[in-house]
Amino acid sequence: MGNRMVRWGVLFLSFGLGMGCATTGNYSKNSDNPSSPSREIAQDPKTAEAPLEAPAESTDPFSDFDIPIVVNRDVEWFIHYFQTKNRPHFERWLRRSSRYIPMMREILAENGLPTDLTYLAMIESGFNNSARSYRHAVGPWQFISATAKRYDLQIDWWLDERRDPIKSTVAAARYLKELYGMFDSWFLAAAGYNAGEGKIKRAIQRYKTQDFWEIKNGKYLKRETKQYI
Repeated sequence: MGNRMVRWGVLFLSFGLGMGCATTGNYSKNSDNPSSPSREIAQDPKTAEAPLEAPAESTDPFSDFDIPIVVNRDVEWFIHYFQTKNRPHFERWLRRSSRYIPMMREILAENGLPTDLTYLAMIESGFNNSARSYRHAVGPWQFISATAKRYDLQIDWWLDERRDPIKSTVAAARYLKELYGMFDSWFLAAAGYNAGEGKIKRAIQRYKTQDFWEIKNGKYLKRETKQYI
């Protein structure tokens, strides 16, 4: 489990240090949270019979990710933290993930999205369908009521589809696709998922830039959103 923990830890932490939910805040204490094509090779007919060389191994350890990966001092600290002090929680999330990641990746791929975005559900809830934040965000993708209804999730006395792992993933895919269409940046899209697209639009206007890292240096975004990326 060690190598898998490092890989998922990099995705989990470089794309989302802070714990949050779709357009809301952190988990409540009721959650189990404690505090990311095949290639075709055309050959020249003259050299078609020549022996093929083995492909060189990539020197980039993050080349197989399909979302932007940033490794810095904060990420390295949290990777160590989740490998040591908080390892039991992280291992529980990893064990639970095997039930959901294949389905989530398939839905994301069907919507033309990077499949490593599945790990946002780990950031949001630890793949816990019953997770609920103190701001009443619910389910594996932590939708608040207004956002959930916007993406056709039913919420009433008898049923809350935010807890349905398939339907909520479809809704999350639609929302993430819309956010990326707005900002043309996965960093800004993820920030919008956490803080709401309106907050990110105002931040762009305030700082006159679409560079998340420049926006992050300002005081407008909450610490939670800054650490979410």
